[in-house]
Amino acid sequence: MPPDQDIAFLLDLCGRIMFTHALDPNLACRALGITDNDARSMIAGERSGFTLGADQAACLPLFANILVRLELRFRHDGNAMRAALSQPLATLDGAVPADLLSGGLAALRDIRASIDGMAAPTVRWWRIGH
Repeated sequence: MPPDQDIAFLLDLCGRIMFTHALDPNLACRALGITDNDARSMIAGERSGFTLGADQAACLPLFANILVRLELRFRHDGNAMRAALSQPLATLDGAVPADLLSGGLAALRDIRASIDGMAAPTVRWWRIGH
């Protein structure tokens, strides 16, 4: 279990990413086993009074890593991140990543491993003035 200061940092990181990209608080509820009110306070950046149990604290670093990897994979595109979490993936045997978040450490590891295979939107660049 990470020390309390690491837990506070990771909760803040998750909340900031979820707030920035308007991700559903239910994602945190599933992944961390917290209530909707706790998830909303985490996203709002409030210092909440909830504590994480040992199992929840073990899932927190993986959940934070999933959010960071999604953010990097989709170049800070919140729409693409939300779509990726709600689309069935062949690498997850047709399961939707958001639905697997409540599956514990093994499921979180599977989601994290599948991020690199998620289809990213293509960006077209146009050369102007030549």
